[in-house]
Amino acid sequence: MALSCCIERGFPQLVLIFPRCRGAVAVLFKALVCVFRSASNRITAFVPPATLCPLGDYMILLKRCALAICMVTSALSVAAGQEPASAEVVADYTMRAETPDLELTVVHLNDITTDSLFAAPAKYAFRAQARQNLMFYVRGVARNDTFVDSVFEVAQINDLTRMGNAYPATIVNISNFEAGAALSEGDEFQGIIVSSSPVGSVRLNQAFEVRFGDQKYPVWFRLTDVAVDRLQR
Repeated sequence: MALSCCIERGFPQLVLIFPRCRGAVAVLFKALVCVFRSASNRITAFVPPATLCPLGDYMILLKRCALAICMVTSALSVAAGQEPASAEVVADYTMRAETPDLELTVVHLNDITTDSLFAAPAKYAFRAQARQNLMFYVRGVARNDTFVDSVFEVAQINDLTRMGNAYPATIVNISNFEAGAALSEGDEFQGIIVSSSPVGSVRLNQAFEVRFGDQKYPVWFRLTDVAVDRLQR
């Protein structure tokens, strides 16, 4: 009963936080309070030992409580306009490629992907930097004995000519991603690529590439209209 009372008392605070979804909050909280009251009554009521409720029934009640909490959390996030960074959403900003020496996964860093890839407080620092610079998270595996390249570029690609302006990029090491570092076959590495391109010079609604090494092996990006629109909200 104490738990359901705490939930009821929390209703006004959440209405203040989410004023536009007062009705949804009210409906969901009534359902949540009912579930917890039911659970409380079942647990605290006096029942003769011979007829005690089986453990399985209590587990069902707990699952219902957990489900109600998830419903409230999900509904409030949607009502507040917060889009969860699901794997499907992050995939919109992720490309994979192979060079003769490396298997690469490259992710465009933005408010959505930094929230998914990094834990606090690092994600806040990367998010702030990604708002000012064109940045990419890189994760890979060495296919054979090799070295980490020291030359990286980011280029805007013209759809007709397949040519474009290229900008040098620097790397930030997270694990085994220092220029010139030796990699053995199977070694994993991860780090950040930061383009020197001026803000706005590489347009995300057009094709662009992240290029690796002297041979300029490309990881090609073409974001969907939905992915681009999501970043402009």
